[in-house]
Order: sequence, then structure tokens, then C-alpha cells
Amino acid sequence: MADTSNLVRYRNDGDDFHILWTARRALRLLDPTSDLIGVSVEGVSEREVDGKELAAGLLVVDTAEYYGSQDIRQARLVVYCQLKYSTQDSATPWPVSGLADTLKGFAESFQEKASEFGTPEVLGKIRFQFVTNRPISANVLAAFEALRLGTRPDGLGNAVQKAREALLRETGLSVAEFQDFASLVQFLAEQPDRRNLTNLLALDARRVSLDSDATLRMKALVQAHTTSDKTRDKVIDREKVLVAFGVTSDDLFPAPAKLEPAESSFQRAQEKDIAAAILGAGWPVVIQAPGGIGKTILAQRLGHHMPPGSETILFDGFAAGDYRNRRSYRHSAACGVPQIVNQLAAKGLCDLLLPQIGLTAQTYLKELWRRLGQAAETVQAQSPDAVVLLIIDAADNLGMAAEDASESSFAEALLQDVPPPGCHIVALARPHRVEKYLRPRAEVIHIHLQPFTVAESGELLRTKFPEASDEQVTPFHHFTDCNPRVQANALRVASDLAALCESLGPTVETAETLVKGQLDSAFYKVLREQAVGDELYRLGAALAMLPPPVPLTTLAQASGLTEDAIRSFVADFANGRPILIRNDAVQFQDEPTETWFKDKFANATAHWENMADRLESSADTDAYVAAILPIVLHQAGRHDRLMELALGDAPPEAADPVERRAIVLQRVTYGLRVAASRGRTTDTAKLLVRAAEDVAADVRQVAFLNRHADMIGHLAAPEVVTEHVFRRRPWRDSGKAFIACAAMLSANPLGLPEARQYFRLAMQWLRDWAAERRAHPDDHSREGLSLRQSLSMRRFFPDWKGLKKWCVSLAAGRGACRSWRGVLWQGGCWTKVAKIFLRRYLPTKEPRFWSAWRSTRNWSSGASSRRLHQRCVCWKSSSSSPLPSNCLSSSMTAPFFLLSRLLPKRRCEPNARVSEFRSYWPVTRCRMNGHTPITIPEISETPFCGWHPWRRSWKGVSSP
Repeated sequence: MADTSNLVRYRNDGDDFHILWTARRALRLLDPTSDLIGVSVEGVSEREVDGKELAAGLLVVDTAEYYGSQDIRQARLVVYCQLKYSTQDSATPWPVSGLADTLKGFAESFQEKASEFGTPEVLGKIRFQFVTNRPISANVLAAFEALRLGTRPDGLGNAVQKAREALLRETGLSVAEFQDFASLVQFLAEQPDRRNLTNLLALDARRVSLDSDATLRMKALVQAHTTSDKTRDKVIDREKVLVAFGVTSDDLFPAPAKLEPAESSFQRAQEKDIAAAILGAGWPVVIQAPGGIGKTILAQRLGHHMPPGSETILFDGFAAGDYRNRRSYRHSAACGVPQIVNQLAAKGLCDLLLPQIGLTAQTYLKELWRRLGQAAETVQAQSPDAVVLLIIDAADNLGMAAEDASESSFAEALLQDVPPPGCHIVALARPHRVEKYLRPRAEVIHIHLQPFTVAESGELLRTKFPEASDEQVTPFHHFTDCNPRVQANALRVASDLAALCESLGPTVETAETLVKGQLDSAFYKVLREQAVGDELYRLGAALAMLPPPVPLTTLAQASGLTEDAIRSFVADFANGRPILIRNDAVQFQDEPTETWFKDKFANATAHWENMADRLESSADTDAYVAAILPIVLHQAGRHDRLMELALGDAPPEAADPVERRAIVLQRVTYGLRVAASRGRTTDTAKLLVRAAEDVAADVRQVAFLNRHADMIGHLAAPEVVTEHVFRRRPWRDSGKAFIACAAMLSANPLGLPEARQYFRLAMQWLRDWAAERRAHPDDHSREGLSLRQSLSMRRFFPDWKGLKKWCVSLAAGRGACRSWRGVLWQGGCWTKVAKIFLRRYLPTKEPRFWSAWRSTRNWSSGASSRRLHQRCVCWKSSSSSPLPSNCLSSSMTAPFFLLSRLLPKRRCEPNARVSEFRSYWPVTRCRMNGHTPITIPEISETPFCGWHPWRRSWKGVSSP
């Protein structure tokens, strides 16, 4: 008994070795520099050869790795592996006899693929690997090498000659064939044992994730693909690995740059000096300059002045004004660090970083420092003088957003320590904001970017007007205040050189006067057309003070202007460049413009008070106004009214559940500020309790949204869906949420690309769930999901092209849904599918409904069909003679049975259901399987048998 038990344990050791080895290979899918796109487990990919199955040698393939594509014709490389592990004989070399089956299978696969694709193609992209913890016999290796090189057997030793003959005999290959075959075979012998492999897997996982369960997640992923449930889904791809860690591809780059390419860029006289100062600095560098001097252009050019082999990462802090968008904040370490690190990883300079909920800013910064060190070592290995340059453009804007959100900015944290060796950190900001928002250490180097020189002004002028003389350059340089932005704007609106020279002077036009002039011109135009009184200033105050993007309706209410007037203003202001309208909301994309608005309007308490008066009345009907009203009241000094809102019981009526909770928390947050500043401890305690209640409801609310995703997608605002899907990420807690996320996103045509991605992940999760359910039917600890629920979720996707075809395939049991055929009838789920078809296809006269329904009868064959026949609706002809028995098949009667279940269940005369049925029916006559057609009037005038839901029974009832 003991020996038998040990044999079972030894077999389990081998299985564990397989899982550990494959898990390490699957982790390489996350390497951005690798073209590995899939690892197949226990077999090969079904997509290897389109329309044809190459079965030779499949039994010896434990894993297959696909580089470039799963299609052999398009792949760069395909590697077939067999893994062997020995617990007791780990030091015993493998003889030819032990390798015979493996080599024979490899040889058969080689011959079949050579016949299919040609020998040159196979030699270029196919490899066979034998992986084991045991050594390979030296005679076997020598014989392989001799056959590969074409060495004559006369010069070989006796043992090697015997091994050579055995290899040819076992594989059945000729000497010439074996010479090609031997060049493809690789022996990976004496691999680490299980314990060391476990440690190596943990180290590999730790390099990309801080999740303490990373090793278990990878092992579970591979284990799930070793069962028979994955017969048609053997390949582990990158998305599956990411999902195993609770992230998606979008989470790897949460703050992409939104920089516009410079219209004309050339080397500044100061660039080389600034680059030299950066390279010579041991601490971070802050480059300061007023608006319009060219900080962003300099940030885009600094990398060109670094030593050869250097790498530059530019983080966009302004992001076309999105830095203030509360739904896409980028100032936190949880957002900024993954973006920076994964940009480095995409260049092959360091390890990837998978974001994880609950990590502190200190943890993220520690990982950033570690990976910056890795990147520096990587570039210096190629070029000793190379460096890694990290540039944070508009770092002060990140500090402003952090202050508004009562959080900390990672840009400030970067200026508090010495960068890793070989790395340099540069932050760009306006001078008056450095100490307020960045608060750098005293050791940080400060560099002031100067305005254009005369030569630089001339170079810019001649990019558009090459004929410009030095006499024309001088006034252009002087009257534009040497400011690149002022000069660029003057060139943009100038039709010719003479007109440009006439427009200059008589006073110097600074960036501030330029913005003011444009603003005045746009305002005057709006005033001439529509506005009266103070509407102009109210509009400016709303743009300056409200968090972007500001809906046009809110701006119209706050200013008193019409939406058309606001659109006209935006279009007229500097030709529509500094301000943009996106999705009927306004936001700045030019920082000098935003700064001008804030300096002129945001600091006036009167504007806040006026805005509070105009907006408060719509707080119950406008979710955006309800969300920003606490900010407005706090700035207006109306603390008593703010406390009333914070302590009030009634949430805003207009908001959906997600927005309502966010609004309540916003009110509580600002109420706590007021209560704490005034020493109102009782109110503070009440507000804390209320905040705790709202936070505790989050889990229940997420579950509600996921259950009703079809309604949320159509009824909630797009911003709410974005908030729920991309910021709250409900799928981290439950894979079922993938389906809900896809349903919400599919309601908006603009969200279809992301919806399709989540739908694919949902289908993958559903297949995994079904596989686990069948493999472990008694394991009640697994996440619950009935087959009825899984099928009913298909109704969430009515807007997708091709979904109807998928549903028909589901009903017919074709394609990828074939695995459901055996279980649908057992759970009564085929009726669920039929209900979906009736609800969706019948009112729209969908002809494929009938073909799909005829397919469902296959699920109700035999005794089940007879029972269904007994419970279905029966009709009689006008002569009271029964219809032919062959007409009462389940394929015909079941739709009527289900329709009676779908129609409103109320106590009424039976024929009321018939009249309702007629309103649903798309045609007056129907023909099922070639039977005699039945007209709708015939049905309504004949006795009717119906299902009585209140009696839970069938009973025949005659019409009046």
C-alpha cells in the first residue's frame, strides 16, 4: 500500500513540474519586447492550420509556444515541448530507449509539417524541445551531433554508433531526413527540481506584480488549462494572464500622453547648456519659465541631447486639460508610476509593473526607483555613458489637481530624493507655482528657460516666410515680447509678410496681452450677437472655476447665455485652439488660457456667490451640478447651507445610484472640512457615520449595477459607465462583472471597441467557469452562476453586429457553443434561449428566429418532447377536428407555450391573451416544417387551452 501511495505521489510530482514550468513560460507573455503570443497546454492550438488538423505527434506535445501568430504560416517560431520529471532517478541519464516515444512523435510531426508546408519552411520556424530534470546520455548527444553534422559512422565509437542506429530505427527517418530533424531538436536537460522551480516562479512573478498570491494565480491558470474542459481552448494568451492578476491591458498605461506635435521645432540656443546641466546634476532638475516660452517643446527635444544609447520618458502632466478631470486624474502614484514604468518596460529596459489595488504611494515610488535603476543598468550595458531621462511636463498642474482632490502628487515626491545612478529626473513648471505645488528639496537644481533670442525669432519667422530680412526680424522679435507662443500665433493668422509687419506694434504684445486681446475680441463678438449685462463675466467665471469637462447646459445656466452663443465663443477664441468642445462639454487644452481665466475670475468671491445662486436650483435635476455644488458653496462661504446639504437625508433625485453615492460623499467631504474648521464635533461625528454608511453600501451597489447592466448602459450617463468600468473595476472581485461591463459599454456606440474586449474576456471567464463547474460539481466554495443566469446575460448585447448569429449558434449547438448542448436541457435552459428569441426577434420580424427555434427541438427529444407536447397550447380547427398529430411537434407548439408565459400574467379572459398574441405576431400566416398554415383569425375564434399561472395548471377554456 505504501509503494502504491508513493507511486501516486511521484506522478503528482511530475504534474506539478509540468504546471510550474508552463507557468514560467506563460509569464513571458507579459514581456512587451517578446513576440510570444500564446502558450498551448496539453496539445496544440486549433488555429495552427486553418481548416485542417495536423494530428501526427500530438500525444508527445505537452506545451506549444507560438511567436508572432498561432497560424504556422504566419508565425515566426513555433516550439513544441515535452516535459519529463523524475523524483527517484533524477541523476540517471536518459538512454535512447527512454527517449524513443518522444523522438518518434517529434519525427512524425516533422514529416507531416514538412509535407504540408515544405522542408525549408519547417526548418525556419519549427523547434522541438525535450525538457527534463534528468541528464541526457552522452552517447545520445554525440549520436545526435554526428547525424546533424553528417559525420560518417566509421569515426564514431561503438556506443555512439549503436545510439545512432537506434535513433534512426526508432524515428523511422533516413539519414538525410534525420540531419534536418536533428537541427530542430533541443534537449533542455538537468532543469531545476520542483522546489527550485517554485522559487523561480515566485521570483518571476514578483518582478511584475506585488501580489502575494501571484504564484498561486499562475499555477491555477495553467491547472485550469490541463483539464478536458479546455479541449477547444488550450492556449493561454496575454489577456488571460493579465486577468489572472486582476488587470487589463488598459491598466498598464493609465495616463497616456496627449501632446500635440510641434508645428515647427528647431534647436534653441539654451538647449545644450540645459542638457549639460541635467547630466551634471546629482539631484532632480526643475526647469522654470512663464507661459508660452516653450517648456513643452523643450521637453520633447531634451532627449536628443543625451549621450548615445540614452532613453527618455516624457510624462504629460497637462494632458490637454484632462489633469483636472476628476474621472481621469493622473497625479497619483497609482496612475503615474505604472505609466512611466511600463513605458520603460515597453522598450525592454525594465520589468513590467502590474497595478494593484491597495498599494501605497510609497510602494509605487519604491518600485519606480527600482525599475529606473534596472533601466539605467540596461542602457549602460550597451553604452557606458548612456542615461535614463525622466521628464515630467507640467508638473505644477499635477500638484494643482492633487490639491483640489486633497491628495498628494507623485511629481512632488520625485523631487525629494536623489535619483538612482544613471538616471536623471526633470520637472517643468511655471516659476510662481514651484514652491506652492512642488515644494522641492533645497538641493534640487533650478534652471530658468529664457525667451527667444533675435536669431531664434528670425529662424521661426523664416519657417513660414523664408524671404524675411533682418530688418523685418527685429520688430517681429521686439513686438512679440520674444515669446514663442505669441510669435507662433502671429504667424498662424498672418496671410503674408507685409500684413504681419503692419500688424506689429505700436506696443509690445506679451503672452498675457495676446490672450487678453483674443479674449476681448471673442467676448465682444458674443456680446454683439446675444449677450447683455454680466453674462460674459459669468461665463468666464464658470469656465475658470468648475471642474472640467463642463457640460454646455451647466455653462448656459451659470452664465445666462445660450448654448449656441457658448459654441460660437469657443470657436472664435483663437480659432478654437485653446478651448475645445468634446461630447457637449467644454475644457481647456491650452494652459496659458486656463491660467488667464483663473487669475481673472476664480479668486472673486462674488462670482462664486452668483454661481451658487444660479446653479443650486438645478442640483436636484442635474447630476454634474449636484456633484460640484459643495465646491461652489464652500468657495462662496455659504457654510451653513453646505452643512444642511451634508447632514440632509434626501440624496439628489436626478442622479443614478453611482452618482448619488459620489454626490453624497462629496457633500460629506466638504461638510467635514467646515465642521472641523469650526470645532463642531457633533456634526463631525454625524458626517463620519454617514460617510461610513455610504462607503459600506458600495459592495451592494456594485452588485446591483452588475445585475442590471442592460438598464444602466442605456439610462445612466456615459461618464457614470466609464466611472464604474474603468475606475471601480468591479471585475476584480468577480469575473461575472466582465459581462456587466461589456453590457454597459455596448449601449453607447462610442464604447463598442472596449465593449468587444470585455465581451471576449466575459466569454473566456464563462468558459472557465463552466469547466470548473463540471470538473468540481460538489465544490460549493466556487463562485455561483447558474446556466440560466449565464444564458440570460446574452440579452445584454443587442447592439453588436453578429450577436444574433452567435445566439443562433448557441441555440443550434454549433461552433464554440457545442459544449453546452449536453447541459442545456438538463437545466431547462433551452427555454431560456427561446424566450430571448421571442423577445428580440419576433417583434422585428427576424426570419432567423424560426431556424433557431427548429434547432431547439433537438434539445427536447424523446420523452421530454412528449411531456412538452402534453403541456403545450392546443388549437382546434373551426370544424372542431384536431390538427394532424405531426403538426403538434415541439418545434411548433413550444413557441405558443412560451409566448403565453411571456405575455402579461393577469386574471382575465383567456382570449385576451390571444389578442395580445396577435399584436406580437409579425405575420398573419405561419408555416412550421411544411405543415398546414394556421391563420391568426382561426386561432382567435377557436377554443383555447392556456397555462394559468395563478393555478399552476393547464386547463381548457372555451371562448365566449
